[in-house]
Amino acid sequence: MIPELDVNRVRKWAHEKTPSEYRDEMRVEVDETPRGLTVFDCRPPWNDLIGPEWSRTPIARLG
Repeated sequence: MIPELDVNRVRKWAHEKTPSEYRDEMRVEVDETPRGLTVFDCRPPWNDLIGPEWSRTPIARLG
């Protein structure tokens, strides 16, 4: 388990990596599980055929 202070630091880092003027084009998100953290690069759908969900590509696993 990752200490809450470190989880908060990673979440803050992810938030800072997503400038507010680009939040409709990209996001860096963090998911927490009992085994660690996963950092995702998130992008909006680029084609109507794939639906309204954003894609989430894992870029780092901590834990």
